Amino acid sequence: MLAEDVDGVQQKLKKKLNFKNLHTCLKEAILLDYYVSGFLWARGMDFSVIQYIKFMTLLDMLLHNLRSKYIFFLFLRKENLVHFLIFLRKSS
Repeated sequence: MLAEDVDGVQQKLKKKLNFKNLHTCLKEAILLDYYVSGFLWARGMDFSVIQYIKFMTLLDMLLHNLRSKYIFFLFLRKENLVHFLIFLRKSS
C-alpha cells in the first residue's frame, strides 16, 4: 500500500476491513476515513514497516478506548503523545 494513491489505499483498507456499505453507513465511512488518514500521515512521516504497524496499532487502540469510554489519558496528553511519536520515529 505504500505506493498506492489515496484511492488505492482506501480501496485496500475497505477490502481489509470488510466494509461493504460505505455509501449508506456513516460509521463505516468515518472509520475508513480515520484509518486512511492515519496511514497517509504515517506514510508522510516515512515510517519503516515496524513503525507503521506500531502506529496503526496505536490508532486502533485509541479508537477502541474511545468506544469503551476507558480513554487512556496518558496517551491523550500532548507531552506523552509527542514522546511516544518520537519513540516510534526512532524505533526500527
